[in-house]
Order: sequence, then structure tokens, then C-alpha cells
Amino acid sequence: MILKRIENILFFILALILTLTLAARFFGVETFVVLSDSMYPSFRTNDLIFVQKIEHLSKETLEIGDIVAFNRNGKLTIHRIVELNDMNLMTKGDNNDVDDHPILYSDIYGKHLFSVYQLGLLLQPLILIVIGSLFAVYKISFKLVRELRKKE
Repeated sequence: MILKRIENILFFILALILTLTLAARFFGVETFVVLSDSMYPSFRTNDLIFVQKIEHLSKETLEIGDIVAFNRNGKLTIHRIVELNDMNLMTKGDNNDVDDHPILYSDIYGKHLFSVYQLGLLLQPLILIVIGSLFAVYKISFKLVRELRKKE
């Protein structure tokens, strides 16, 4: 009985995480799993990062110290702004010794909102999570309906 309850709780948590992650997309917030410790101690490998997508960016919307996600050679990188000028900006990972190459403002994807420690571990096997979440929603809905019927 206890094992079944733990299973239900875990499925509920996975379903909730997936639902919140997908719901955030409606507000222009994307989630990413950190793949390296370049921003340690701000965040670590497998942390889940929430980034507010920025459609129209200007120099005035950014400040030195902001953490931004930007496109570099076809992949997304999340580093801190260390220098701004009229044409481009410089970023650097908190745990890196040297600055990145300059990037254009048009390369900026969005600004870091917050991160959740190690939550990315749960999102690694994405297909398993989707299947598990759908199963969890089914089980929870079925149990809720059954409990509501008992109370009537």
C-alpha cells in the first residue's frame, strides 16, 4: 500500500513538472537543461533553467551582470554579460577563465529568469517522462473521480 502511494506521488510530481514546463511556454518562457558547469556556482549541470524569450531586444533592455541565452554556432549558450557596447556584447561563463567571443544583440535568445537545482535530471529521458506523465494524469484523474463518487 505504501509503495503504491509513493508511486502515485512520484507520477503526480512528474506530471506537475511537465505541465508547468509546458504551460510556461504560453508566456514566452522556455526551459533548458544545463549541460556544463561553465556557470558554476550560479547553476550546475542538470539544473533546469527558465529563460524569458525576448523578441525585440535593444541595448537598453540589458545590463552588465544579466544572464542571457544566446545562439552560438547553432547551439544555445547561457552566460553572464560582462561588457556592452553599441555593436555587440561580451559574455562569460562564471566558471570560465576567459570571455566568450563578442556576440551581436540579434544573437540573444532571452534572459534567465530562474533555475531549479538538478530538476533537469528528471527531464533527461524526455520520452519516458511524457509517457509517465500521461500515465500519471490518467491514474490521478481516475482516482479523483472514484473518490468524488464515493463522497456523493
